[in-house]
Amino acid sequence: MEIILRTKLLISLVVFALFSLALGQLDISWANVSYSELVQMNAHCYPLDTCQQPRDSNQLDKYNCDCDSSCVMFDSCCIDSPYRTALATDLKCRKVYKGSHVYMVDSCRNPDLVPETLCGSDAEERNDLFLVIPVTSLSTGITYKNYFCAVCNENTETDQLILWNLQVRGRFVRLIADNIMPNFKYDTYSKSWRIVGESIVNIAIVMPNDLEYIVRTCSEELISNCAKEWKDVSVVKKCAAYMAKIAIVESSQVFWFRNPHCALCNFKKVEKSKCNNLEVLKSFLPNKHKQIRNNTQRNSYHPMSYDVSSIPFLKIFQLHDKPKCGSRMIYDKLGKKCRCNSQHSLFEARSVC
Repeated sequence: MEIILRTKLLISLVVFALFSLALGQLDISWANVSYSELVQMNAHCYPLDTCQQPRDSNQLDKYNCDCDSSCVMFDSCCIDSPYRTALATDLKCRKVYKGSHVYMVDSCRNPDLVPETLCGSDAEERNDLFLVIPVTSLSTGITYKNYFCAVCNENTETDQLILWNLQVRGRFVRLIADNIMPNFKYDTYSKSWRIVGESIVNIAIVMPNDLEYIVRTCSEELISNCAKEWKDVSVVKKCAAYMAKIAIVESSQVFWFRNPHCALCNFKKVEKSKCNNLEVLKSFLPNKHKQIRNNTQRNSYHPMSYDVSSIPFLKIFQLHDKPKCGSRMIYDKLGKKCRCNSQHSLFEARSVC
């Protein structure tokens, strides 16, 4: 099943990339930049920022740019990726509730489909946890802010839209014995989602394992534009033309830039740039400790793990379920009802939308 999903998604991404490449041929002057220029600037991070070596992943927490066809969609192509074009993207870097940052669409952009009010609605004001659950499309590989953002951008069947999972940690022992979905509410005092009647819980949204090869992580702090005072247009174009993340450390502050040209047009010295979090961390260590792990490769970045051994209870609720509703509807396990669009979303199950 996973192989079929991978193949289907790959075909969609390749078609999208080829179409984008065709558009890109209309104006290629913007992309007059090569990897050798990064080397000359002494701001390269080989092999993290090039497609010259084989890769086992394209996640941006391991590499500084992407090489495969999906980079067109995420605007994250390496400087020497064959898919790099000038096509703009509607994807934004957004933080998942109590989770990481990922590329997603958070508004209705398809003029051929009816806009959905609940796509951009405030989940906290509506006390509707369903509105903060991301949805990933198996048809396009795009992740959306919520289900309603998906249906107003894609004319696809609901079985192709995968809801992310809900993770609950705490002492709510009753959940261990059964799969009854508790009732949730937004607590304005703690500014977090809670289970009704329970205070010692931690709720988070987590990505299903099957989506790890589709969803792309990102960094909200990534500076991708030039300073308003910068006048050299050629550098501005290069800043927008590719991705090759670098970090600049100044005093006790760390600034991450989309690429060396973005750092340059923000008046930073790129000669002393860092390539990953490990190098940034070492720059803060006392000189006598800077030799620690000197033999570590520049691309050996390992995210901090979270020790759950002391947590009395942890449960994952899989929100994506087999069809229980009518055509073009999805079952909301949180609200315990079928939902389809903004107009009918608050009503009980209907046979059709």
